[in-house]
Amino acid sequence: MFLVFDAANAQITFNKRFNAGFPFQNVTEILPTDSCYYVIGVYTDTTGGLPTVGNFFTKLNLEGETEWQKTIGGPSKHYETWRAGLISESDSTFLTMGITSDSVHKAVVIRYDINGDTLATKEFINPFYPDETFISASQVITVLSNGDIIAATGINVGPESNTDIYFLRLDEDLNLIDTYIYADPLQNAPKDIIVTEEDDIIVGSVKSNIAQTSNNFTYRSHLLKLDETFDMEWQYITPAFELYDFANALLPTPDGGLIVGTGKGVETAINSSSGRVDWNPCFFKLNADRQMEWVREFRGRTMGPIYAIVKIAQATDSSGYLGVSRIADFESAEEPLNGMWVMKVSNAGDSLWARHFTLINEEPGMPEPMDLKATPDGGYIVCGAIDPPGDGGVHPLRYGWLLKLDEHGCLVPGCHLPNSTAVEPGTPPQLALFPNPARDFINFELRGARPAPDGAFRILDAQSRLLQSIPAREAPGTVVVPVHDWAAGAYVVQYLESGRVRAAEQFLKVE
Repeated sequence: MFLVFDAANAQITFNKRFNAGFPFQNVTEILPTDSCYYVIGVYTDTTGGLPTVGNFFTKLNLEGETEWQKTIGGPSKHYETWRAGLISESDSTFLTMGITSDSVHKAVVIRYDINGDTLATKEFINPFYPDETFISASQVITVLSNGDIIAATGINVGPESNTDIYFLRLDEDLNLIDTYIYADPLQNAPKDIIVTEEDDIIVGSVKSNIAQTSNNFTYRSHLLKLDETFDMEWQYITPAFELYDFANALLPTPDGGLIVGTGKGVETAINSSSGRVDWNPCFFKLNADRQMEWVREFRGRTMGPIYAIVKIAQATDSSGYLGVSRIADFESAEEPLNGMWVMKVSNAGDSLWARHFTLINEEPGMPEPMDLKATPDGGYIVCGAIDPPGDGGVHPLRYGWLLKLDEHGCLVPGCHLPNSTAVEPGTPPQLALFPNPARDFINFELRGARPAPDGAFRILDAQSRLLQSIPAREAPGTVVVPVHDWAAGAYVVQYLESGRVRAAEQFLKVE
């Protein structure tokens, strides 16, 4: 782990692996408070030679260290919670939704107490059971002002159908009050949900023919508004003949509009008969009349099937909105360099900044961000998962991942300053390292100069042995290098141009 305390802004930043103690773990949701973080996620394990899939609920301190952890799940009863939401119902209870399976696949609502113990679970089978059993991991849950609970999951309503949306209304004791199925010839599944001041609900989804064809795709972000009795008030669909991904994340705006986090895409041919849709992360705003007021697309060097915005958060100073997405625009590198980026738009849709985090020596496609939240100290936190390289079982197959940023989206303090963002020609290069000492990762940035075409980063040990060489042009933003398995001691990061060292900084690795 590494962390820093910014005394001027009273903000802690850190980047750490999260190990719940299992061979495989994902941190799927995070709930920040002014004194701690609560996280939930999915783990896999083996008990008595039998596979287990379970849910963990963990309390972390503000430095990201575990205070306690509780789990549910066993070989005969699996639980998975995949980004439906973690809601604080009161000062003493929390609510989430997931899927559970024993002999039948079901949706499950889970209530925890303040100590992480499971107070209650309520299961729901596909309403067309036994003819249909499918329950999607794409789920959402929220609470109305009177304490009633609205939950939604994807289901199949028939053998030839696409996924449709199954809504449930529960009372405070998790008793079922009402249900509603939104069915459509195209694919639908819930991705986010918000409650209006009038206790209406707005759900983000998609309309897509992805399950019906292998090319000529339809992809349209879909929003639907229902009142508390599930009467439809309106629907919004992005324009035809443009490709927009799921409405993955929704936030209301003060003027009665909506900010939507999604992807804007193009269809890419795989061969003569099949294709795929590649995405760039994208925000758009609907005004109070549900007209598209602006669109802001963030473009990397390449697009990809998994590069849409996953989650969004309102800026802590109300100056705009942040989104998080995976990125892998480094196809010219000798080794795949993958990462994620956090981007910010103004309230008017202008691009304000993008912070790249380039991960070295991890498996392709990782890290995987799963949630983004503003924090009470004015910063932001991302949670998700990260895959270490294959090592024959020395490490888990997958770690959880936590990334705490300051109000400017910086992990390395000062990433927003002019020597990072508006470099003057002729300024000598500098290296900014964080943290020092380091435990899980060393993070560094080139400041004061743009990388030269032949610029490279190197990491050497105390005996001047080369441990890492990274083309600087292929590693924008913050470079993240895992050092958790390195021996304790002194190391040096260098920046070179034409083989000549232009900047160097030392750091210590601690156990």
